[in-house]
Amino acid sequence: MQTITVDEVLEALSEAPAAAVVAFDCDGTLWSGDVGEDWFVALIEREGLAKSASEAMRAEAVAHGVPVDSKSDRAVAEALLAAANAHRYDERRLYELMAWAGAGRTEAEVARIIDAMLDRVGLRERLYEETLAIIRAALADGRKAVAVSASPRAVVEASLAYVGVAATAVCAATQAIDGETLLPSLSAPMPYAHGKVVGLRALIGDAPVAVALGDSAFDLEMLSLATQPLAVRPKPALREQGGALSSLRELERRERPSR
Repeated sequence: MQTITVDEVLEALSEAPAAAVVAFDCDGTLWSGDVGEDWFVALIEREGLAKSASEAMRAEAVAHGVPVDSKSDRAVAEALLAAANAHRYDERRLYELMAWAGAGRTEAEVARIIDAMLDRVGLRERLYEETLAIIRAALADGRKAVAVSASPRAVVEASLAYVGVAATAVCAATQAIDGETLLPSLSAPMPYAHGKVVGLRALIGDAPVAVALGDSAFDLEMLSLATQPLAVRPKPALREQGGALSSLRELERRERPSR
């Protein structure tokens, strides 16, 4: 996979039609790590799941043959994660579970937990400067920049605000709600793999995609929409499968400025 610099991307972006958007994944692309996992850990280890979330998680484990002998929510969560890592439990379902794990709480309660989490996990120090530069340049030019993530919407929106990225729109896993109480389900399809394309198109219609940024093989369909698809610090699976997209380039890293 050939590399491309931020300056080269920005030069090409300046020549793209005004209506062409920039689409970007967040976890592993805008910042290191996964804020959906950070959120789930905060719930399990610091807050505890509400009753409806705990019961739904156990039902999910039983339905997919994951042992739930322990009474500990943490042990059940670890068993599901281990099953996913061993390809015995679908990774998409694991991300869905993380997205609805706030079930039984209100949106205000969830927001409080997320705010406390963001203060702990050092998200600003995890930013990737090369991705940040492209997003900020696009927004400064009046271009739409859309975040497309499989992490929970509330977490993604709070995380973007926390790091000062004013995305034009956000496509993320959206939890169902009944009145003021969050439910153990999603209200819309998961933006995962092909779902990222569906979610992005629902937001931008037929607008062209000038640049798309991602780090995972599950971003590949979204990347294929773009005139300039960019692999950001790509995971091995994206390196392996990225050859199917001849225009894919690896974005050259930028180091964080010293302070």
